[in-house]
Amino acid sequence: MLKWIPKETDNKDEAAELLVDANDPDKGAYGGIMTVEGKVRWTNTFPKEAPAEGTCESVEEAKMEVERKMMCYPLETGKPAIGRYKDEPHGFGETISVRRFRKRVKDGDFTDDDGHGRPMCSGKLDTECTIWPSTLASIPEDATHIQWYNK
Repeated sequence: MLKWIPKETDNKDEAAELLVDANDPDKGAYGGIMTVEGKVRWTNTFPKEAPAEGTCESVEEAKMEVERKMMCYPLETGKPAIGRYKDEPHGFGETISVRRFRKRVKDGDFTDDDGHGRPMCSGKLDTECTIWPSTLASIPEDATHIQWYNK
């Protein structure tokens, strides 16, 4: 189980929180947020192979962003979740190969404002993992396709 804890900073104009394992907070942070001069920055340090960072409008949005990035990676292994591909694809999404999805994101065809995706393998969806164009690194290694849902 994860929890957010306050982090002391040297600057009184900054506020920070870290996302840690509730059972072992000394293990280190999996991500964090910091508010500096009214801007909220977030970082995601887990898994090591897919770190990410960005800015958000609010602390709540930043916390959701960090937590969303971790959804695809169980803490026990730090590796992409395998065996969660159980659901049939929905008829209203577009199925795209991972390679083509990455290219279309690079070309600007998909942005976080356009919608989100779910990873697929062997024709089944992993509905516990959400893929955003800004988080391509969170696509599980065993995913072959993305089911894309426009807003």
